[in-house]
Amino acid sequence: MHSKPESFQTSQLLLAKGQSHFEQLPRGTVIHVAAGSMTLVQHSVLDHCLLTQKTGLQRGAVHCVEVPTWVEIVAQSDANLRFSVPQVVTRWAVLRAGLNALLERLAAWPKEVRPRDRCKN
Repeated sequence: MHSKPESFQTSQLLLAKGQSHFEQLPRGTVIHVAAGSMTLVQHSVLDHCLLTQKTGLQRGAVHCVEVPTWVEIVAQSDANLRFSVPQVVTRWAVLRAGLNALLERLAAWPKEVRPRDRCKN
């Protein structure tokens, strides 16, 4: 059996009150506020428009990035943030995983129900 890679990379960010951080985050990124409070400003480009959304988050809050976006994080108090960033999955990786799963299922079939065995004369 092969081992599956982790689906998320995790990282941590510590900010003192008043500090800010600017970063581009991919779709599906989860931000967990472990301590403190912050303001999250998202800058998203949708259909040739710039959409800016401001959200206040406090300890215990969880926020998921729904579209690839630039974010500015401003700490309202000393903040401890944890990011879970999904790994980029290529179409080839999805196709390969699907083919491997199909081959595993075919190999698991009992010999008496395999299609090629029924067709022999």
